[in-house]
Amino acid sequence: MTPTLVPIAPRSRFAFGGAHVRCAKIAFAATSTIPIVLLVLLVTPPQRRFGCFSSSKEDIAKATVNKFAHEAYVQWAHENPGLVYPKHLGELSEYMNSKSAIDPWDSPYFMQRAQRGIVVMSAGPDRVFGTSDDFRSDD
Repeated sequence: MTPTLVPIAPRSRFAFGGAHVRCAKIAFAATSTIPIVLLVLLVTPPQRRFGCFSSSKEDIAKATVNKFAHEAYVQWAHENPGLVYPKHLGELSEYMNSKSAIDPWDSPYFMQRAQRGIVVMSAGPDRVFGTSDDFRSDD
């Protein structure tokens, strides 16, 4: 089979099989989208651009307090039938994916005894317990 000659641009060299044409199309597509992306980043306020990270921290805190209270504590109670409550939250860490008892805002989770088990809390983004942004396993 004989390779076909394909013109790249007027009065330029020829390429075999159109390889240069494909590369040129890819390069054009990449260079034409970069200014659009930069424009969107410049026009969009930072709160909207990076707001997704805030909500994922909240999701992590919600999931973690629930996992401590409803999964790790249940496993701990099953393995320690003579005890009612762990001495500290660190005893439940071995039943978690992460060994850390620190929330996404670098504050420690807090454990409180309840009538039926424990309640685990995160102080939330403001790092102060008792405010509206706290996360609790009994909510």
